Amino acid sequence: MNDDEQSESGHLRVSDHERQTVVDRLSAACGDGMLTLDEFADHAAAAYAAITRADLDAATADLRLPVLAPRPAPPAALPVPVPLPTPGVGEAEVRPKRKWMIAIMGGEDRRGRWRANRRMGAFALMGGVDIDLRDALLEGSEIEITAWAIMGGVNVVVPEGIYVETSGFVLMGGRSNRVKDVEPVPGAPVIRVKGYGLWGGVDVRSKPSTAEEAAQREARKAERRIRSAGRHGPPAAA
Repeated sequence: MNDDEQSESGHLRVSDHERQTVVDRLSAACGDGMLTLDEFADHAAAAYAAITRADLDAATADLRLPVLAPRPAPPAALPVPVPLPTPGVGEAEVRPKRKWMIAIMGGEDRRGRWRANRRMGAFALMGGVDIDLRDALLEGSEIEITAWAIMGGVNVVVPEGIYVETSGFVLMGGRSNRVKDVEPVPGAPVIRVKGYGLWGGVDVRSKPSTAEEAAQREARKAERRIRSAGRHGPPAAA
């Protein structure tokens, strides 16, 4: 294909099916630990906003996405119902072992770029556990967190636009889901938090990406410097 043909194809409009195919590949990459939740949200938003082929290619230009296998055709109908075999001992699906973060009269935190297991546990006894999933690499498309807070607290932070499901029960304490009400990113991984406690709290909230937080901090610093300079007035002439 010559340059003129490439330029012409880049201006072709893309369909919803093409956008969704790219987002499905992004979701698979996130589930394989190739993308963080923040990176998935940014690239998926760019893919859904793409109008032309060039826009869609630019949304994933810096990535090596997995190629998804085509969906298998539905099986032909059987003339006689055949009962499914019952799995024997050792044939049942093996669930991954839950990995725990424990804080007893102290603190434990996970933040930055780290690998989040599909099944995690957090236990806080007169202490605190902080789990920040914004830059975490996920081991699957669904993360399950079981949190126990006894006279302590467990805090879970997710990026905005990620679906979070909470459940559980806390006696003489609190359990909150303060995820910001924004348009969810279709195809995004799901975070399930089961919170339990006694005289403690389990809190789930969403925050802007770490890059956005850094930019907001710099903007606030610049605003304070401007206000400070205005109060002191211009420097006196020599």
